[in-house]
Amino acid sequence: MYPELTDEQYSLIIKHLDGSTSQQEDQQLEAWLQANTDNKASFDEVKALWTGAEEASVFEKLDVDADWALMQKNFTLHASLADQNESVSGKIRPLRWVASIAAGIALVLVSYFAYLNLNSTGGIQEIVLSDGTKVWLNEGATLDYPSAFSGAERTVTLTGEAFFDVAKDEAKPFVISTAESRVRVLGTSFNVKIGTNSTEVTVATGKVQLSDADNVNSTVVLTPGMTGIHMGDQVSSNTNENPNFLAWKTGKFTFDGTSITDALDQISNISEKPVRLDAGLQADCPLKAEFEHEPVVSMVETIALMCGLKVKIFNNAYVLVKLEE
Repeated sequence: MYPELTDEQYSLIIKHLDGSTSQQEDQQLEAWLQANTDNKASFDEVKALWTGAEEASVFEKLDVDADWALMQKNFTLHASLADQNESVSGKIRPLRWVASIAAGIALVLVSYFAYLNLNSTGGIQEIVLSDGTKVWLNEGATLDYPSAFSGAERTVTLTGEAFFDVAKDEAKPFVISTAESRVRVLGTSFNVKIGTNSTEVTVATGKVQLSDADNVNSTVVLTPGMTGIHMGDQVSSNTNENPNFLAWKTGKFTFDGTSITDALDQISNISEKPVRLDAGLQADCPLKAEFEHEPVVSMVETIALMCGLKVKIFNNAYVLVKLEE
């Protein structure tokens, strides 16, 4: 059995692990460690618990004294419960104080790392994050985000498609992390679409930086009216040619001299079924039309009528074909 650690010893070890001890305290700790092997074994177990936490880096940002006060309350509770079944030998079983430390660390981690998950099923989901950032998730998208942001960046993780209206904070950039890409902003609004092998960012306002997750040198800076695409290890940018890139969110489509092929492609982006022209069909039919919150099949039938075509469902797709077919 190891000797019981006092509150002062607990505090000294934790402050040392946090890097906030003075030179005198470090000397005090070193003398205690050299006193006997049990002390070193006790220190090693505390250190293993401390550094083994998945998000141990948060402790660099904690107020050690304040957090120690919270942890100490938890230690006292666990110790008093254990004392009811402890012999009067003056010793403490290792598992008792290890459990106390684990409970205390868990208490702090829960308050600093309450990560939440929003999965958009059954329609578009809207959420306001703790910093005031607004996020609209397209159906099927998933957002992982903290209950409160801490550290130098405001980081979230996205799969699928979402529109972000980021609250401005020049001291803390907002970062969207994906499997392959990083999107970094200070305060702006933009659309992010995560595909199987690509990330596409289209900017509405402000500036957005799109980078390869593993190569910060592979980066483009996007301004309003621009789209950035990250595919493989290549990051590129161009002018956004799709005025309806937010139709999934707004429910509005505006076509002003738009080719029928482009119009069908844009509608297909929000449709459960692909929308296309029949193979080999050439249709010279620039469209001038507006739709607002109309079903896909209704829009497709209207476009077909405007262009002298008709709609068939073929291989689970809306296909525009010649009238005589």
